[in-house]
Amino acid sequence: MVYVQLGEVQHLLIIHFDSYNEVPDFLGSKDNVYGILLIGLVLNALNAFLAITFYYRERFLSYLLAFSSVLISVLILLTISVIIAVN
Repeated sequence: MVYVQLGEVQHLLIIHFDSYNEVPDFLGSKDNVYGILLIGLVLNALNAFLAITFYYRERFLSYLLAFSSVLISVLILLTISVIIAVN
């Protein structure tokens, strides 16, 4: 879905908006948005690896890592949705 929405974008995208001064303070290309997705993917993969590793040693830590992966995914989804909606 993100690829479809950002496929035809050629201009700079507003990545971060300063609401106090009411100006965008970080502009970037669609590669920056894909970088955000890549960072989320790497963090989820790392959390999944650690959750599997710690499952038989410490289950609470494993569940905490699994929950944090879900939380990271939701936050990344919200971030990308806002970036697409603003632009």
